[in-house]
Amino acid sequence: MSPNTLESIKSYYNARAPGYDTETNFHPHQASDYLHWISPKPGMHILDLACGTGAITLPLKRAVGPTGRVVGADISDVSLEIARSKAEDEGLDIEWVECDISTIYAVPGIEEGSFDVVSCAAALVLLKDPGMAVREWARLLKPGGLLITGVLTGDTMVRGIVLDRVAEEEVMGLLRSAGLDGGESFLTESYAEPKYLDVEKAGEMFDALFEEAPVPRTWYADLVVPSRREKSKEIFEREMKKLAGPDGKLVEYVRFHMAIGRKV
Repeated sequence: MSPNTLESIKSYYNARAPGYDTETNFHPHQASDYLHWISPKPGMHILDLACGTGAITLPLKRAVGPTGRVVGADISDVSLEIARSKAEDEGLDIEWVECDISTIYAVPGIEEGSFDVVSCAAALVLLKDPGMAVREWARLLKPGGLLITGVLTGDTMVRGIVLDRVAEEEVMGLLRSAGLDGGESFLTESYAEPKYLDVEKAGEMFDALFEEAPVPRTWYADLVVPSRREKSKEIFEREMKKLAGPDGKLVEYVRFHMAIGRKV
């Protein structure tokens, strides 16, 4: 199952949605950072892409107030239902859109030049064509509006990267290709304690990934069917050793290359 198919992404996040708010400290920590970077003010219009269960969306609406507009978009209907329920409990008037965020521009009411900020937290890696998506999101900004997004660093979730050696795109390059002034880029702190990996135990890591981690079980299940498992493990061990330093060790983080581009 490819991680870049819409149905697999939707199914994966629908399954995680009920426990998403409490499954890790990573999500609230990252949400707090995004709120700081966005710096929402009364009356602003903000589009929160891949909004999930509303960790960023709800506080954005509290900040922009009744004169502001906040739209939360996500492909997971279960996540949106949870977010909608939380907003209703607080009496927050937020617009929720279930869609492929790559094509948000096709949703009625999402108009070119209508948002002060477009944000997308931790979802670029899921998109089939992130460059195209960023260009379309940039069109939705008002003059002077900000697009805020990021990509995982090369030392983040190393074991997952090895499972799927995908090409990486520089996030600043994406913003510039969309006609934005990529004026600010920075590296976030790690959202989890560093994990030290011993590549001599790569075979054990491979087995543990499919026993403990939801992403491999969902998106890479075909790698461990009986006819493929041993060959998959052999390739995994080889690729881990390629990434390791002379001491046979790797350090794994959870951090992002962030970029903020302004529409000129």
